[in-house]
Amino acid sequence: MLSLLLLCVTLCGAVEDMRDLYTRTKLMYGGVSSGLSPSDEKEHYKSFVSFVKMVEEINHDASLPFNAEINAMSLETEAERHAHLGLNISKMSMGDRQHIAVNKRSLDILEAAAKEVDYSSKLPAIKNQGSCGSCWTFGAIAALEYQVNRDRAGSPRALSEQQCLDCAYPSSRDGCSGGWPTACYDYANQIKSKVASMKDYPYRAKDGNCVTKKKSSISGFTVDKGGKYITEGDAAMLVAVGDKSIGVLSVAIAVINSMYGYKDGVYKLKSSESCNSVNHAVDVVGYGVFKGVAFWRVRNSWGAGWGDKGYVNMLRGTGGKNVNLCQISRYAHYPEVSGKDDGTNDDEEEEEEDNEEEGGDEDLGSWCEHQNRYLKGYAGGSKVVIVDLKTAKSACGSRSDCGGITIEKNGDITLRKTTVLKFGFGFTSYVPGCEEQEPVCTFQEVTSFYFTKGNNILTKLNKPLSEVKEECLENEACGGITCSNKSSNCGMRKATTGRKGKAFTSYKKVCK
Repeated sequence: MLSLLLLCVTLCGAVEDMRDLYTRTKLMYGGVSSGLSPSDEKEHYKSFVSFVKMVEEINHDASLPFNAEINAMSLETEAERHAHLGLNISKMSMGDRQHIAVNKRSLDILEAAAKEVDYSSKLPAIKNQGSCGSCWTFGAIAALEYQVNRDRAGSPRALSEQQCLDCAYPSSRDGCSGGWPTACYDYANQIKSKVASMKDYPYRAKDGNCVTKKKSSISGFTVDKGGKYITEGDAAMLVAVGDKSIGVLSVAIAVINSMYGYKDGVYKLKSSESCNSVNHAVDVVGYGVFKGVAFWRVRNSWGAGWGDKGYVNMLRGTGGKNVNLCQISRYAHYPEVSGKDDGTNDDEEEEEEDNEEEGGDEDLGSWCEHQNRYLKGYAGGSKVVIVDLKTAKSACGSRSDCGGITIEKNGDITLRKTTVLKFGFGFTSYVPGCEEQEPVCTFQEVTSFYFTKGNNILTKLNKPLSEVKEECLENEACGGITCSNKSSNCGMRKATTGRKGKAFTSYKKVCK
């Protein structure tokens, strides 16, 4: 009886600890909420438990040279994680392969000359595809970004995945249902290489109408139709990546559960695992060796909060050995780009200013700040407070139901459902993808003055100042506020003209 009781205590304690971990993880990442039905909540918790066990098994397996972690994806079901993929091999258009000459001596010389190659400095900050199956656009655009940035002295130019998502498969399919990277190059060639910047054509994580009237961000360059596929195998890929004129390769890989939990180190499989069916597009941006284990440096599109700051190191073969981990070296290709920057492209000073405004969060992409505005609805259906703004941006980017972030009047940072901005004095909101902002309105106090009565009145003097300020911000007809008895009785006025009155204080609405 005692042994059974002790067993019960141990198991019950483990369940309680898991429940506590689940709750803390939800608070950290703004995950599943009480808005779910009991059956959905049960499914998410079951998936979370399985994810945690997987992480523990990986971290206790001495044969695996990488670490795993409990991250935002731990709060998703298997189907929800699958939405972060999107490679559709049925849409593949295989071009001619470029024969890469490989021999043992040339490989030895190459590996000895440069034990580490990394082109990530020629690429913009890590991006996040969200829960749209658009990885194929990110795989294509990163390789194209390298080609137009490799000889560039300034900050890397960021190009638009959304343009490819909206336009590469016009009316024939939803781009969030998957595609193949070279379709982006076909479209770029079709429109005479008028590829827009990410800022001018921001990412929305959903397929939309193709917008053709956008300024080209790569003027002077020409993108050829299709992509150039290289010889299969790790050895040929090493030679190609080592060639700066090729550099970054768009590749297709097969993602299995263990990759979702990757943290750092060199990713490899257990002897009992296999990954043969490609389902995700990523980019090889270099190679190196970590604690004696050779790897490919791979750029993902799951945000900077995933993995090694958005990257994963995947096992590679050396000395001519073809490991081809998860099919990484089978479909490697890159865009053929000619020409050079004609000097009419993006404004470097403007880009630097945007990064400065982000306060060091540039790895999380571009976010626009909107003062005195809140976003409608909570992601997940209920309020969850995030510990800091950077974590909130990462959490929001990893969720399909998050439109942006609002800092509440009391300082709480919350994930919001929509991108619909409403006037709200004292709030500050952040929306991904910087576009032209609406005017920001504030109030200038005018003491001992009231705004003229009569037809100028919008509301009577019967509400507190804080409430009337919110109403005035939402009402375009409101030009200002007049209060009597300090700030307890206030009302909206159309115009800010009037006369002196010692018993009154007014507030002029100024928008700029």
